[in-house]
Amino acid sequence: MKAGHSISAPDTISYSQVLASLVRSMDKHTSKQIVEIVDKIQLLEENGSPVVQLDNIGEICSNISMSPQSNFISKHHFLCSVFETALRGLSDKLYGERDLADGMLGRMFRLQKSGHDEVKPNQTCLNLVLKAQCSNRNRPRGEMAAFDAQRYILQFVDQYEKGEIEVLPTRVGFNTVLTCWGETSHWKGVQKAEELYRIMQRLSSKGVENVSPDQVTNSLMLSIYSKAEKKNAKNKAVKFFNEINNNDLDTTTCNCMLTRAHHLLEEMEKQRMTDIISYNTVLNACAFSNEDTSEKALSLALQTYRELLVFANPNETSFALAMKACTNLSRNRTEKESHLKMLFNDVCERGFLGKKVVKELTYGVPTAEKRKELLGHTLTDHFETSWKRNI
Repeated sequence: MKAGHSISAPDTISYSQVLASLVRSMDKHTSKQIVEIVDKIQLLEENGSPVVQLDNIGEICSNISMSPQSNFISKHHFLCSVFETALRGLSDKLYGERDLADGMLGRMFRLQKSGHDEVKPNQTCLNLVLKAQCSNRNRPRGEMAAFDAQRYILQFVDQYEKGEIEVLPTRVGFNTVLTCWGETSHWKGVQKAEELYRIMQRLSSKGVENVSPDQVTNSLMLSIYSKAEKKNAKNKAVKFFNEINNNDLDTTTCNCMLTRAHHLLEEMEKQRMTDIISYNTVLNACAFSNEDTSEKALSLALQTYRELLVFANPNETSFALAMKACTNLSRNRTEKESHLKMLFNDVCERGFLGKKVVKELTYGVPTAEKRKELLGHTLTDHFETSWKRNI
C-alpha cells in the first residue's frame, strides 16, 4: 500500500454506496456533494490509490438497485445518473451554479477522452448545462446570461459539426436559450433568436433528431418579436406567423399574436396614431380566434372595446364586432348574455343600433322571448329614434 492510504480510508464500495444514495435522494445540497465526492475519487485515482477507482465504482453500483422500478442498472447508466443528478441540481433555477455545471461537463468530456466512455455526456447533460447558464443565482437572469448561453450552444453545434462531440442539445436546450432571450430587452435579442431558429431548421434538414422547431419554439419567437423595440419587429412577427404550418399552431402561439396585436394598438395610442379601423381590426382578430384561445381573446376584445370608447369614436361595425367576440368566445351562456346586455345598452346610448348590431344580437340571443327578458326589447318591434340616430 502506498504511503498516505490509510487502511480505514473509504474504498470503492463506500464511495459507491454514498453516490447511489445521493442519486436516489436529490435535494439542493446533493449536487455539490456529488461534485466533492467525484473530486476526491479522481484525486485518489490520479495519486495511484489501489482502493478507489472510478471504473470500479460503476461496476459495483451496477448491482445496486437505484429505484423501486429497477433491480439492475448498468455501469454506464449509473455513472451517467451520477453526473446528470449533479447537473440537474446545479442548473436549478433557485440555486443554479453556472461555473460548477460547466466544470462538471468539462470533467465528463475529459474522462471520456481518457477512456471512461461510461461518462460520455448525453443530450440531457448538454440541456442542463444550458439551463445552468440561464439560471445563475449569483447574478440576475438577463442579458449576460443570454449571451453566455448563446455562446455555449453555438460552441456545441460547432463541435458537433466538426465531429468533436457525438450529441447535441435537443430542442429543449434551444428553447431554454430562446426563453432567456425573451426575458431580456437587449436590442440584439431578435437577431440572436433568429440565428438559433435557423440553426435548428438547418440541423433538422440534415437529419438531426429532436432539434426541429416545435410549437414552444414558435411561441417563444413571437414573444421575442413582441417585446422588441425595433421598428421592423412587428413586420417580422407577422411574416413569421404567416410562414408557420397550420399543424404547428397552438394556443400559446396564437395568444402571442393576439397579444402582439393589442401591444401594437397600445403603442399607436401613445403616439396618437389610432383610428376606428385600428380598433375594429383587433376586435375582428379576437372575434374569429379558435376555441383554444377563446379566454385570452375575449379578454383582449373587451379591453380593446373599453379603450375604443376612450380613444376613438366607435361605429356600428365596432359594436357588431364586439358582440360577435362575446358570442363566439364566452365560456357559457350566462357570461355571453351579461356581455351582450352591456353592449346593447352602450349601442343604444350612442345611437348605433343598426342592422349589423341587430343581426349579432339576434344570433347571440336567438329567441324573441329571451331578448325581451334580457334586453327589454325583442328587436322585432319599433326602435326608439335615439337608438339609431347615428346610422
